[in-house]
Amino acid sequence: MLVSLVCLSPFAAGALIGADDDNDSLFKQLSVLSEVLTLIQRTYVDEVSIRQLLDGALEGTTDGLDSLSTFVPAEHVDAYSQGLEVGSAHSGIALAKDRGIAYAVAVEKESPAAAAGVMTGDVIAAVNGGSTRNMELWRLQTLLADAAGTELDLELLRGGQSRSAHLVLGPFERCGASLEREEAIPLLEIPRFDEAAVGEVRDLLAGLADSGDDRLIVDLRGVAGGDSEAAYRIAALLTSGRLGIMSRRDRELKSFSNDLPPLWQGAVALLVDGGTQGAAEILTAVLKQSVDATLIGSSTFGLAGQQGRIDLPSGGLVVTMEALFTGPDGRPIDERLQPDEPVRRSFGVVAESEDGPEDRALRRAVEILSRSQRKVA
Repeated sequence: MLVSLVCLSPFAAGALIGADDDNDSLFKQLSVLSEVLTLIQRTYVDEVSIRQLLDGALEGTTDGLDSLSTFVPAEHVDAYSQGLEVGSAHSGIALAKDRGIAYAVAVEKESPAAAAGVMTGDVIAAVNGGSTRNMELWRLQTLLADAAGTELDLELLRGGQSRSAHLVLGPFERCGASLEREEAIPLLEIPRFDEAAVGEVRDLLAGLADSGDDRLIVDLRGVAGGDSEAAYRIAALLTSGRLGIMSRRDRELKSFSNDLPPLWQGAVALLVDGGTQGAAEILTAVLKQSVDATLIGSSTFGLAGQQGRIDLPSGGLVVTMEALFTGPDGRPIDERLQPDEPVRRSFGVVAESEDGPEDRALRRAVEILSRSQRKVA
């Protein structure tokens, strides 16, 4: 099979990308792959099947693209597809895997994962005693989307320390957008991005506009995934003009803009961290570029795109990014957005007061907005 792969690779390359210099490059890389697989099969300490090696190679290929892409073998596609319908609705964990390390990108409030003590950024080292190092992303996602009542014992790594968590999967009531006040400054939390969230944020901002508030803190920490178009619609409540585009390589697929006056205007501070991903990153980029919002916290995840499915002739499946979103500057959000005011994340309680642990990023946002001047519309 390996010899056939090498012999056929020039023809496959010609069919895919035409007869040019890239053919020779592809042929060389396939030759290297064939050689490595053969040597491993001959010399590895345990017997290894070619199927196992090829599946691992394909998983490594998608892992090399980004930490959200994955390859699903044919015999597991049905189970994975069923798990996609559940998503994080039974766990509350948005999961990613990077260079063999599985970790929680974000953990929803009031979710089973939050109740079990899982936190954004935790490395998931093992599930039910099995190491996740060689466990594919699709398999982990399927486990976390199992039936309600399923119990999972997790081994977590946080801040260099190991801890255990007992996770009981099941549906939970997802939090909606909320508005509170921190020392008289409005604090808007947007825990998810969907159609309902757009309406919730619109109502809350309308109340702010009526009250004359001219400063706003928006908390987007630990908010991953979501409806990208909902992010642009929420952005349109706070700014106008060009908002961004969805593009594939150099081709624009869809544009987003707002020709109406924004519902609310004023100074904005955004709380972000490594769990700020997807739709939350879109809102972050738009507000940073259009109203010069101040970013406070730590760098974001660095990927806001639309995933697509590639069904393989073998019956397998590749899930990967098919398009990326941008802010008003038109640059794809495929790198971490850096904070203007870095606040290092701490594990556990750093400072205690009578009201509980101090939120240093929030405290910094209050300090900055307390000094800001009212913006003239």
